[in-house]
Amino acid sequence: MIPSRFLILRLLFSLCISFGFLGLLPTAAQPIIELHNGFFYLDGEKFFIKGIGYEGILPGQAPWTRDLPEEVLRADLERITDGHFNTIRSWAAIPENELAIMEEYGLKVIMGIWIDPNGDFGDPAFVANALQQVENVMAYSRNYPNIIAYLIMNEPQPQHIHEVGYAETVALWEAVITLIHEQHPGIPVSISNTCNGAYIDPELFDFTGFNAYPYNPVTINHTHGYQAYMEYIASQRQDGHPLVVTEYGLSVSPTGPGNWGYGGNTLAEQTEGFLFMYRAMLDGAATGSCAFMYSDGWWKGGNEGAHDDNVEEWFGLVEYQNLNDQYGAPRPAWQALKTYQSAIITSPRNGGIYDGVLPVEIFLEDTIASFEILADGALIQSVEDSGPYFATDLNLPVSAIQDMPFTFRFYDAWGQLVKEEQISCLFTAVTVPLPELSISYSPQALSGGEQLSATFQLELHPPFTSDGVLDYAFYPHYGFDYGQPYTTMFNPEQESFSLQRNFWVDAGVPVVTLSAGFDIQYNSWKKRVYQQVVVPVGDWLTDLPPAPDASLIGISPNPGASSLAVQWEGYGLESLILLSLDGRVLLDKHLTSGQHTIELDVSGLPRGIYLLYFRNGREVQVKKVILQ
Repeated sequence: MIPSRFLILRLLFSLCISFGFLGLLPTAAQPIIELHNGFFYLDGEKFFIKGIGYEGILPGQAPWTRDLPEEVLRADLERITDGHFNTIRSWAAIPENELAIMEEYGLKVIMGIWIDPNGDFGDPAFVANALQQVENVMAYSRNYPNIIAYLIMNEPQPQHIHEVGYAETVALWEAVITLIHEQHPGIPVSISNTCNGAYIDPELFDFTGFNAYPYNPVTINHTHGYQAYMEYIASQRQDGHPLVVTEYGLSVSPTGPGNWGYGGNTLAEQTEGFLFMYRAMLDGAATGSCAFMYSDGWWKGGNEGAHDDNVEEWFGLVEYQNLNDQYGAPRPAWQALKTYQSAIITSPRNGGIYDGVLPVEIFLEDTIASFEILADGALIQSVEDSGPYFATDLNLPVSAIQDMPFTFRFYDAWGQLVKEEQISCLFTAVTVPLPELSISYSPQALSGGEQLSATFQLELHPPFTSDGVLDYAFYPHYGFDYGQPYTTMFNPEQESFSLQRNFWVDAGVPVVTLSAGFDIQYNSWKKRVYQQVVVPVGDWLTDLPPAPDASLIGISPNPGASSLAVQWEGYGLESLILLSLDGRVLLDKHLTSGQHTIELDVSGLPRGIYLLYFRNGREVQVKKVILQ
């Protein structure tokens, strides 16, 4: 085993950034993908992701026995495009023949590569297998221009990352990202994180992929609410790269709590829940969504031959009647989503505050021939034949502060109303400070098996009012534990309010979150004020090594062919290792004390990019080598 393997992988990622791998241009047929202003851009045009999770697994089949007839795939894709979805999201790699058919239908693909989230991320054998798996997929996937992103892991659990090491986990992710960037240039990569992984730095990835359900945990369900939680997740990035909700939905299993909970929802609750989450994620600054999911997964309860009363089997927007039903029938939520997706309003947003200029941005389907915008019931703009994208700024001067409800009405070519949506905004001529919420805690460093003292502090500012209800919570990130919700009342007439509470942190919990939220309003306008702090237990989240400086190492010629001369200055090195991008050790040279040069015979290696790894005790440095 190579010492400090995670350092090799982390440095590999850093080198690829510094040498410009992320800026390599894609093949001619592939669109140029850019990430900025919170959006995906394809060939310079904003692209809102209207995705749907698709497995292509019929009743009686499991992922390991999957056999999807082409005529069934085509029927599914026709239904998907008719439902105004533009993107397929998968969990495992989509077979090549299916990618080609999806491209025929004009569907973009967010391609999953299933790297086991329960694997030993620090084990070189696991890492090598993961990288080989990625290479096997890249061998064909890089030829398909409809792939716009990759997801390399789904919902890694905090206790597992704690056990195998955060540094090792990050090193694995970065090595996989580097390999994909090298093999399929220009394509963004992320994981599908979820609420219990909110401690993970989102800027490790090219964009934020996030699975979000309204019922778990306490942060999204109690203290923030769906919209504010999406806003929080989007705000964790400082680079302007987008948030895509990679799963959202509700199960209609025969049993369960219902009421938008984990299973047991009625068809009406599923429909209403989908529409609520869609609007809330838009208001929370998400610029892409992937409904979970296209059809029920009969295999998930362990018996693919029967549709069991298992919550995970009943999330589908399409249901199958029996084992012989290959095409299924849409549930009511399907038509509701189709209608909703005919016109996606990304701006303005509910709870938004504007200074008299209202930014309007809408993504439209060709079923929409015209639309109207009304402010407080009065028509302010009528638009016909806008095309698939509409953006403008509307000047609505205000003298002080004013709540303003907007109504958007969308019509088809025959003048029939297709969709109507209302959005509530606040206009102000001067900067008005919002009420504030802060959370402090002690001790600052936790080790587990101890008490955590938290103080929740509210500062209220007129002219905003509140109902005087503060929701707060203690959330241990352990599995899918819901967390501990609390509610207290405060006097909204006072300028401030403080609450101190103690919480017990169990030994073995890797990280905890303190969160709180309360509602404010001004006439009809409402907004959630929220706050949360993530508190690691121990120092396991701070053990990432810094990227070392390799400026004192020289390699010539580079690019080279049959041999390389390596020189270094200023210190001694113990070993030198040449690695392929998939992590294989090709040369392993032990160095003597006082040695500062070495000649490497690389004549037997194929052309390509390699990593030269230098070690001196705990210090690690890496240089890129090109053979041609």
